[in-house]
Amino acid sequence: MFEVITWQTLSIHRKPICLLNVEGFYDSLLVFLDHAKSEEMIRRDAREVLLIAESVEDALAMLDAALAKG
Repeated sequence: MFEVITWQTLSIHRKPICLLNVEGFYDSLLVFLDHAKSEEMIRRDAREVLLIAESVEDALAMLDAALAKG
């Protein structure tokens, strides 16, 4: 996942990235990423490119919207 986020921040690809966070499984990872961003250890946009969904339906809707936006 981190490599794909890096590729997007470096403009190697423009595909949306969605994390399926079922029942908060990745909540700790998201807290870590927010902390890393606040400490300027990662670029601000590296965290902002990540779409977070709690269900498959939400993920599909987010991906569809992101692809429609271009």
